[in-house]
Amino acid sequence: MRVYIFTLAVLVVAILVPSNAEKTIGDHIKECKKELEIPEGTKKFSPQDPKFKCFLTCMKKKFGVIVDGKVNADAAIKFYSKKKELEEAIKHIIKECADAANKLSDCEVGYTYLKCLHEKQKGKKSEVETKKENNEE
Repeated sequence: MRVYIFTLAVLVVAILVPSNAEKTIGDHIKECKKELEIPEGTKKFSPQDPKFKCFLTCMKKKFGVIVDGKVNADAAIKFYSKKKELEEAIKHIIKECADAANKLSDCEVGYTYLKCLHEKQKGKKSEVETKKENNEE
């Protein structure tokens, strides 16, 4: 489960990062690990580990999604839209998750935001699958 969440976080960032980004994802990962004093070879985190939460927040800061300790929903939508057009439902989820995360502080912001996105997206997929099963498309 722990590896899954870390891998999910890295994949979410990788999928949504524009291909012409000035710095690579690897550059940002190295910078965040250095800033947080995470040993170079570390590849697994526990979701409850404060450094894991800070790492996720750091990555979102590097991509301009978290500014001044808060998720900027408009910046997140703009960032994610660089790779593909977003549906209105996804934009709504981003805003909803940003609002939820912004009630917290420090490293909890990034973790809560990504956890919320993951849960809402999983729920959205379940809705789509249910509609397909019921031929309600």
